[in-house]
Amino acid sequence: MRRSLIHYWRIHLGFLLGTAIASTALTGALLVGDSVRGSLRDLALERLGRIDHVLTSERFFRSDLAEVIPGTKAAAILLSGAARHTTTQARASRVQIQGIDNDFTQLFPRDGTALLADLVQAGDQPFPSLVISASLQRELGAAIGDPILLSLERQSQVHRESLFGHRATDDIVATLRVVLKGVLPDSGVGRFGLKPNQHLPLNAYLDLQTLQRALDQQGQINALMVAAPHNSRDELQTILNQNLDFADLGLRLTLHEEFIELLSTRFILNAPTIAAAIQSAAAQGLKTTTLLTYLANSISANDRAVPYSTVSALDDPTGLYLVDGTPAPALADDELYLDSWTARELDVAPGATIALSYYVFGPREALQTTQTEFRLAGIVRMDGLAIDRSLTPEYPGLQDEDDISAWNAPFPIDMSKIRPQDEAYWDQYGAAPKAFVAASTGQRLWRTRHGDLTSLRFYTPESDDLAHHDQTLRQTLRRTLAPESVGLAFRPVRQEAIQAASGATDFSGLFIGFSFFLIAAAALLVVLLCKLGLEERSREAGLLLATGYSLSTIRWRFFGEGAALVGLGALLGLGGAQFYAYLLLVGLRTWWLQAIGTPFLQLHSTWSSPILGFIATLVLVSFTIWYTVRRFHKTPIPSLLAGRTHTETQIQRTRAPVLAVFGLVMALALSLTASAVEASTAAAFFFASGSAALLALLALFRIWLRSGQHHSSGSNLRIGLG
Repeated sequence: MRRSLIHYWRIHLGFLLGTAIASTALTGALLVGDSVRGSLRDLALERLGRIDHVLTSERFFRSDLAEVIPGTKAAAILLSGAARHTTTQARASRVQIQGIDNDFTQLFPRDGTALLADLVQAGDQPFPSLVISASLQRELGAAIGDPILLSLERQSQVHRESLFGHRATDDIVATLRVVLKGVLPDSGVGRFGLKPNQHLPLNAYLDLQTLQRALDQQGQINALMVAAPHNSRDELQTILNQNLDFADLGLRLTLHEEFIELLSTRFILNAPTIAAAIQSAAAQGLKTTTLLTYLANSISANDRAVPYSTVSALDDPTGLYLVDGTPAPALADDELYLDSWTARELDVAPGATIALSYYVFGPREALQTTQTEFRLAGIVRMDGLAIDRSLTPEYPGLQDEDDISAWNAPFPIDMSKIRPQDEAYWDQYGAAPKAFVAASTGQRLWRTRHGDLTSLRFYTPESDDLAHHDQTLRQTLRRTLAPESVGLAFRPVRQEAIQAASGATDFSGLFIGFSFFLIAAAALLVVLLCKLGLEERSREAGLLLATGYSLSTIRWRFFGEGAALVGLGALLGLGGAQFYAYLLLVGLRTWWLQAIGTPFLQLHSTWSSPILGFIATLVLVSFTIWYTVRRFHKTPIPSLLAGRTHTETQIQRTRAPVLAVFGLVMALALSLTASAVEASTAAAFFFASGSAALLALLALFRIWLRSGQHHSSGSNLRIGLG
């Protein structure tokens, strides 16, 4: 074998280089896939520091909850807002505003100490200190000492998408004037962020207590970050659940003289809370009544109207009595009750048609007025449930006012419609409902995406101790109600970041696809060189066969020489793969940046990719050699002695046109399919279309070579692809 390799060194050198090119392209593509995954993983972990889990919530909760959570933890306020340079008026939106304290430095030990030092407010400094990331500094064009105005979102006590939610800018946005004291590089703590993406965040850091005072949330936070690598998310959640109280969950469970009432601090109970409460009450044998109270702009009939009245939807009218003293029966969906005061104002009797006019949310959260008609099922007298002010939640700016004209309502009110008798009713009965409808009707008309009810009431049998039931219900409901349903749930952000870095995209396969044509070209080059070598050694093969050597012996002889060259070429290609991968990464950081979405790509090499590339090259090229040397059994010995490795047949001559037509049709069909499917799937069809087009062009080139006009009759060298 050694003498044969030396004697045919020219053809073997070409074969060696072709194998090295295939190994370089294949292994390099695998290394690029490793590099993309490794770089995205590094970026994901860099922005988290030591953080493993995080608890974030739309509502604020007690900062001292951090004391019961194991591990290294840091309480914080995380908000989204905007920043404006007060001198140049340069603005930046989507700014991540973070209020932090000393505990935060333990999660980012490299940069955290310097960050905290810059946040200290000097004695002669009139405004709080601010530290920002370099990316935000570039947006604002700010320098150390410049004044910055931060705009940040206030937490509304009422959901802004509800009728009583404040939507004016002054009500939902707080402004804070600060002084820039430090700039962080776009790495480490400067890159901190909980969202799994590769974009540079616009970070702004404030002292936690400063931000709490600005938001009027002393002792409250909305984020808890934890470094606890030995604790699972479920373990942390269990500890949290055991230490939460109803205030943390945004609930109030109140014991009244005749019932127990469950309310939300945001005035609407969501579906999971309702289900848990009803289940807990049923386990104690308590009777549950559901309530949903809404505001009607007017209740009208007979060309008369009573303005701005509350309406309650209830599933059980127990506590309502008709004017004749009989208990009010259950209502149908199209019926309602009016209290006697409202019925007298409208001059109506049972059976009359009553119109309710009220606000609903239309497109883009715009308020629209809608009207629904009901049949008056009866008139209830002014006592008991009919004058119960607590049926209406204590919305800020309403119940605490002495007059209707003093309402600070977040929706349009026509004060000219308020009559003296309306003020007199308010003075005597407050926000007690003037009309009652069925629970199903109220749900259909006024439910929101935030919840279904304004309150739940629980009643006991007369002989039972209500206070005992109250204590038992508190314990049962706390065990039944999942904090996740109100947004208090730990997230394993480190695990999420690692999964997001890996993503659903097979980067190695993607870049093998990018390198497909180079790999295919290298494989074709190996085929041609292998066939050329066999052409040169055909007489040697014919002589060996003529002298008695078996066909299998000759095949294994040639295959062994080729396999030795394949192994050496594949090893040489591993060295070139590093350089090839580096060039691809340079392209991804510059020309093809949108393909990955991040310029922060570095070369990462694992042991598995070179091994896999080496093995794949061995298999690919060895199969090519074996397929080529098998052709000896089709060639007669006289042809081999004459220097020919094959003879033409009619079947062979007709194969190329068939391949050409098939390749062109498939290329066109796959291209059309790629334009019609989603982008994530189109890439596969794109590569398949290119492969079909390559096959068709090679077949056409073969036809051209074999045409009579370009055939050299004096040449014994034939290059075959099939």
